[in-house]
Amino acid sequence: MRRFVLAALAAAMLPLAPAQAEPAKRAVAVCDEPGQPIGAALRQALGNLGRYRMLPVAGGPIAPQTFLAEVADAARAAGIQQDSFALVPRLSFGAVSTDEPSTSTDQYGESTVSADLTCPYTLHVDVYDANTRQLVTSLVETTDLTRKFEYNYDRHTDRQAIVQKGEELAEAMSEAAALPPAVGFASQASDGESVLVYLLVGALTRLPAFQLRGAVTGWSAPSDRIAIDLGTDFKVKVDDGFQIRRDGRAIGYVKVRRLSAAGSETQPIFMDDALRVGDQVVEYPKLNSFQGFKAGVAWLGRPAFVGTYSGEVDFGGWTSLSELYGAWDFSLLNTGAVSGGMGELGLVKRFVFRRWSFKLGLKGGFASLNGLTGTATVPGGAIASGVDCYLTPDWLWSTDLAYEAYLPVRQKGGAANGQLINPLGPLVRTGISYVF
Repeated sequence: MRRFVLAALAAAMLPLAPAQAEPAKRAVAVCDEPGQPIGAALRQALGNLGRYRMLPVAGGPIAPQTFLAEVADAARAAGIQQDSFALVPRLSFGAVSTDEPSTSTDQYGESTVSADLTCPYTLHVDVYDANTRQLVTSLVETTDLTRKFEYNYDRHTDRQAIVQKGEELAEAMSEAAALPPAVGFASQASDGESVLVYLLVGALTRLPAFQLRGAVTGWSAPSDRIAIDLGTDFKVKVDDGFQIRRDGRAIGYVKVRRLSAAGSETQPIFMDDALRVGDQVVEYPKLNSFQGFKAGVAWLGRPAFVGTYSGEVDFGGWTSLSELYGAWDFSLLNTGAVSGGMGELGLVKRFVFRRWSFKLGLKGGFASLNGLTGTATVPGGAIASGVDCYLTPDWLWSTDLAYEAYLPVRQKGGAANGQLINPLGPLVRTGISYVF
């Protein structure tokens, strides 16, 4: 018993200060292809993330193996013995396709005939481990480049002029389609490259080799907080999620509550095993958005069935206010005599106790109700509260309790004698949400 008490006291007193050894950033180099700016754009986008160490390796028309050797040499010169990667991007155009012309006419009788030329634009990136010279994976992202062709006419335009305009449009499109895509879509390619880089960086950061990795540096049992060695130096933000691993298996999930440059103070959501200093911490980009379906009862002068699609997104990373969410819900209502819909937006604050949380917030919106003197759309709002429970890191069970207050409306039967419906009262609903 005495040994157990001493062990518990030692765990409670373990400091939350981060370890002295700073986790190394993965080293990344990007090889430029001659005449293509995509390498520079990709290098800048990755550098802006702040989580990688961009190696100053000269790009250019060099063989991949030569480039990999240069990356490995640069990594060793920078004191990086492992986790150095080389990216070799290349762009390609697909076959140009032509849409059938379509015609639209506005309220003034002016018509527009338009048709598009479309060309797939693909970014292909080979990801190499520079130290082993092995290909890790290949990533492919594609977007469509579009050129629009159109002409206008009104009801006063004679038929011959319209036919001539159509022939001119077809000729212009045919000439453009015959050009090499790099020429015909040159002005659209720049915007397309921005889209491709955005998609590619998102795909790259989801690869296990490119996810943030650190270690547990301490914990405090009284405050239920765990310290890790990843902080603002790695662009970690409030409410970011991390998985705790040991021997290759997940033993817990945590969310960031407070930050410093060298480390973070996190709160455990799940913890399936006793924690140890040195346990691995791996980025887990979830636990910050929920979408799901709920059902329950609301008050529309009488009990009404309510079915709801709802969602929340965590604003903690933007505001540094932990567990502050933007919330929305769209509901269908029915009493038998009265039916309609309701949409609300608002802010919700969560108070988290491991996998359980209590939430409190305010929402505002509109209700559109049928079975009245016509269809009535009335404004209102709600004081929202509820209790949530993580079933797993991917699924959340949620129960809402709100007090709804909307302007009163009259049921069908005439403004003078129709029954007054006062949608003022409680709403209770429960359901399940998927965690993103």
